Amino acid sequence: MVRGQSVIDCYQGEEAASKAAFHDGWFRTGDMGYLSEDGALYVLGRYDDMMIIDGTNVYPAEIERVIDSMEEVKESAVVAVYSDLGLDMIGAFVVLKRQCPESYIIAACRRQLGWKSPHQVFFVDSLPRNSAGKILRKELAKRLVIVPPGGH
Repeated sequence: MVRGQSVIDCYQGEEAASKAAFHDGWFRTGDMGYLSEDGALYVLGRYDDMMIIDGTNVYPAEIERVIDSMEEVKESAVVAVYSDLGLDMIGAFVVLKRQCPESYIIAACRRQLGWKSPHQVFFVDSLPRNSAGKILRKELAKRLVIVPPGGH
């Protein structure tokens, strides 16, 4: 939460959204993070982007930082798909600078993130964005199809 002279105090014409985001002069940004013991602020990601995988909170930004740090990668977006089959899957959509296999990206993520690694990587030419440039994660999630183990 933040407040100050340069922080807005409502969403024009959006009463319900304003009520949810503003309280006693404070603005709930929707960013999630924590302060370390030495006072450093770590931003984990956006609350509305958080995924719950096997009962644990996972932030796409944590996975995207690992993927985006690879020389071969231009940008990425991570989403979750929840299935009636009881499978929670992390999918990474990746725009490449130069060719590399899916297995390379998954292995690099596993070394740094363990079980939080993507289950699948989908290579795309670009990521869908809204007019403000924000990645449309729901559009990406619609592209994922969970296939049951041993299924086709």
